[in-house]
Amino acid sequence: FLLLILVFNDQIKSPVIPMVLAGISLFVAVSFWGGRIYLVLGSPLQRFLLSIISTFIGVFIFSGACRYSFFQSFFIIAVIKSYSENTRFLSSHIYFLITDKLPEHAILQISFITAALTLLTFPLIWLFYKKIMRPALDYTVSLSVWQIIWIIPVCNNAIFTLIITPEVSMITLYPGKELSLIPPLWVLLTFSTYVILLKMVIDISQNAQLQENLHLSEIQIAAQQKRMELLQHNIQDTSRFRHDMRHHFLAIEGFINDRDPEGLRTYICKSMQYLP
Repeated sequence: FLLLILVFNDQIKSPVIPMVLAGISLFVAVSFWGGRIYLVLGSPLQRFLLSIISTFIGVFIFSGACRYSFFQSFFIIAVIKSYSENTRFLSSHIYFLITDKLPEHAILQISFITAALTLLTFPLIWLFYKKIMRPALDYTVSLSVWQIIWIIPVCNNAIFTLIITPEVSMITLYPGKELSLIPPLWVLLTFSTYVILLKMVIDISQNAQLQENLHLSEIQIAAQQKRMELLQHNIQDTSRFRHDMRHHFLAIEGFINDRDPEGLRTYICKSMQYLP
């Protein structure tokens, strides 16, 4: 909640405070009942389906409170869910490294480790959302890319729930201390994927913007060239008109000097026939 409010406070719909309180209350209620059901379920597939359902509910709550689209909200919430799961995953692993056994009551036994780890990593996840996630969302607000890339955090969640969680819950299959880098590497792989993906989205959006700016510049240059050609044509017409007027005045002056009014009248009448 704190992360979402700090990063997306300017995207919250009015009225802001009632909207935030309603979203928090609704999600707490859903999380409470979802947690109770999760503890009852024993199958990894059942827990994964419950995880997907709870994610959808969280996305509906967030997209109802903020101005982002449903698919953008899906990616935002799925990554936060991944961060939360990875924090608990690392907490269990740290507990194992300290005590040489897995926690039997994970929520209680690793609560202090989870809280400390959250405090340590919160600045990093805040920077990730503020400097990478938020620009990627704002630069591509009109693009359809978000209809696809939400699949990546959902797949990470599926792998974690269906494969990793059952493995690490059994002490006989848990990697020993000699393989203690496996959980941190999983976390690193997960978030490096998000960073690379969002950086690519930002780069693609910026390149598209540059291409559009280049196209607009080419249109402006073409318009300027056309105006220059028209100006040059006008200059030539003006020069030709001045040249013709000079000859007309010289001809008129000649008729006046010769005291030939009839010839002057005839010349003027013929000249007027060529004028629009």
